[in-house]
Amino acid sequence: MQVLKFGGSSVANSVNIQKVTSIVAEAVKKDRTILVASAIGGCTDKLIETARLASIKDEKYKEIILQLEEAHCRIIDNIITDEFKSGIKNRCTELFVKLKEGCEGVSLLGELSPASADLVMSFGELLSTSIISARLNSIGVANVWTDARNFIKTFRSNSSNIVDTQETYKRISAYIKANGTRLYVVPGFIASDNEDRTTTLGRGGSDYTASIFAVG
Repeated sequence: MQVLKFGGSSVANSVNIQKVTSIVAEAVKKDRTILVASAIGGCTDKLIETARLASIKDEKYKEIILQLEEAHCRIIDNIITDEFKSGIKNRCTELFVKLKEGCEGVSLLGELSPASADLVMSFGELLSTSIISARLNSIGVANVWTDARNFIKTFRSNSSNIVDTQETYKRISAYIKANGTRLYVVPGFIASDNEDRTTTLGRGGSDYTASIFAVG
C-alpha cells in the first residue's frame, strides 16, 4: 500500500489536476494506493474569509462563495467528460448548498464558533477530492472516494483538535483490510469528533492525514 499526497498548488487548476491524475493512474498499476489531496490553491483562505464575513453579517461572503462555485465548475468543465459531468456537478452543487446553509447560520448568530469554522473550512477538501475522483473515473481509473471523517476521530483539548490515534488507526486498518479497493481518494485536513461533527487538523492538515493513513 502506498500513500500519495498532493497539496493545494498541485491541484490548483484543471491542468495541475490532470497531471496529478496521470501520476496516480501510473502509480496504481504498481500497488494499491491512497490518494490524499488538499483543497484547490487559495480555497481554504477564501473559506476562512467567508466565515469571518458571515460572522459580522457582511453580505460579501455570498460573493466569495459564488466565486468559489464558479471556479470549481470551470475545472469540472475543463477536465471531466460528458459521461461523468452531471454526476460531479450535482455533487458540487450539494456541497455548495450545505456551505451556504452553514454560512447563513453563522450570519444569523453573528458568531463564529470553532465548530462552525471547522465546518466551513472542510468544504475545500470535500470539493477538490470529489472532482479528482470523478476525473479518475472519467479516464478509466476506478476508485472509491473515502470520507476521512469516518476514520480520523478527534477530541478537543486546549482549543485544538487532537487526533484519537488508537480509535483512528483501528478504523482505518479495519476498513482497508475489509476492502480490496485498488485506489482510495481521501480528502485531507478534515476529521470528526465523537459526536460526528466535522473537525479539522489545522494548517498542514493534509500532510497529517496522509501520515495517519500511512501508519493506519
